[in-house]
Parts: sequence; C-alpha cells; structure tokens
Amino acid sequence: MTRQVRLCLNLQATGRHDAAWKTLPPTSDWIAGIDYYTEIARFVERVRFDAIFIADRLGSLDAASYRRPWRGTDPTVLLAALARETEHIGLVSTNPAIHSNPFLLARSIATLDHISKGRAGWNIITSQEDVTRAALGVEEVLEPQTRYRKAEEFIAAVDALWASLPEEAVVADAAADLYIDAWRTRPVDFTGEFYRTSGVLPLPGGYRGRRPVLFQAGASRQSKALGARWADALFTSQRLPELSREFSAEVKGLAAANGRNPDDLLVLPGLFTVLGATEAPPASASGSSTSCSPWVRWSSFSPRSWSSTSPGSTSTRSCPTPSWRRARPRRR
Repeated sequence: MTRQVRLCLNLQATGRHDAAWKTLPPTSDWIAGIDYYTEIARFVERVRFDAIFIADRLGSLDAASYRRPWRGTDPTVLLAALARETEHIGLVSTNPAIHSNPFLLARSIATLDHISKGRAGWNIITSQEDVTRAALGVEEVLEPQTRYRKAEEFIAAVDALWASLPEEAVVADAAADLYIDAWRTRPVDFTGEFYRTSGVLPLPGGYRGRRPVLFQAGASRQSKALGARWADALFTSQRLPELSREFSAEVKGLAAANGRNPDDLLVLPGLFTVLGATEAPPASASGSSTSCSPWVRWSSFSPRSWSSTSPGSTSTRSCPTPSWRRARPRRR
C-alpha cells in the first residue's frame, strides 16, 4: 500500500546545530523579525512540506540564549503573519496547557485558524522548566500525575470553547434583527479542579466548522496517554528505526483503547539532517556540536542553498500538494 510521507519543518532561528549561526550573515530577524521567517515559510511551502512547526520555550533568557540566536517572538503572532504570506502549509504553534488560561488559548488559536483559512495547529506542552516558572512567578512544581491531570482539564476546556459557537449559529438575519441565534450556540459552563470558564467563544472555534489540529510530544507514559486521547499528531525523537516503530505501535494501541481509529493518529519521527556534496564532510561535521566547519552551514535551513531538484539531476521532483486538514470527530 502506498502511503504519503508527511513533512513538517521544525523552524528554529538558525537550524539545529549550535554553531550554524556563525556561518550565516547576522540579522536581527533571528530573534525579533519577520522577513527571514517569511522567506523560509515560502520556500518550504513551494517544495511541498505539510507544515511549519514552531517550538517555543516560554520564559526569559537562559544560559543558552547568550551563545546562539533563539527566536524571541510569540509563536502564534509570528505564524499569523506567515499565514498571510503562504496559502497551503500548516502552521503549528506551541503553547502550554498548564501555564495559561483556556479561554485565551482557545481564542488565540481559533484566530490563527481563521486568519490562515484552516491551517492552524496547537502543539500542547506541559513543561515546568525553571525559566518558565521564574518568568511567570510560579513556584510550585507539579508531580507528574497532577501535571497531566491539569493539562487534560485545560485541553477539555479549550475543546468545549471551540465548539461553543458553531457556524450555523451565525444566521445574519437582518429582517429579524438577529446576527447570532443564541439557541444554536453551545454555552460552556466548565468547572474543574484547576480551571473554570463559562460562556460562548466570540468566534467559531475553527475555520468552516473544523477545529484546529492538535499536536503533542513526549516520551513518558502519562504524555503518551494524553496524546493518544487528544492529539491528531504526535512528535517523537528516536535514535533507531525500531524504537520509532515501537513508539508508534504503543500510542496507536492507546488510541484504540480510547475508542479512536489508530489510523487517525499520525506519528511524526524527528529527523536531523546534515547535508553536503558527499557523505564524508557531513558525517564529520555532525560529530561535533561546537565546531564551525564549512559543512555546518548545511545543518541550518537556508532557502538560498536548497533547490527542489534531486542531486545530479535537472528535473524537478513532482510532489503532491499536502493535505493539511480533514474532518475529524470531536472528542470529549
């Protein structure tokens, strides 16, 4: 059976290699600009990537920030800008499920979904890093069971809010002096252990009645269980193919145990590429995280350095247009 490969770009300021930025022309766009990221977004869409994924570490500067560039802009705001510069590629924003407010998050991601005309995704994270807690003034460190219970409650509240204003409730009946029919809304009255929210979100929760795509990553038992219940796609980083297959089999089994079709859960293994004209130079460069050889530049994502043709060939590859969204049953 032929299956389509899904490609998502983990968009970092200067690539994965810590020394890659030293080979590139410096620009303030890395931490606070738009033109650099616009160029990359247009390029990856042109070569038929499915989505751009922006990882985010909510918090102030840490030790690593002083040694290499890190994007400092808000991921959802940046992706909203990129939505106006692209047409098809998915736009996945990382936002926490334990350090935020369900209403604010639901509105923010729904807004991105409408601006992008149905291309938004939310990458759910539950991290409690020191820089995050310090920046937000949070002293308590939740033990794993409590942390994932809180995250699940947050996601459930967001999901309910996204469903609260269905498109059919917007009737726009001028003769009846009625724009939104209250009888067709689904007001939220959510009271949980950690969060409370009530009312109707002031915009439909997704473009044309489909909620944003949910992404999640993690290797712990609780994390995989959370992803199997809620996520449409799971990121994983495994060093061996057989470990990736084991991970996929496990989470798809968990999805089935939750009454889901395992085929509806997409597993996305991480791939760190180091490119060069021959195999030897990239292999040498990838062995060091601090060296700055000429081959390091290929581990950063520079659109000017790439083409959509195969090495040694003058023909352009024929790539299918990515299918970013499809109707999915809403989970409760």
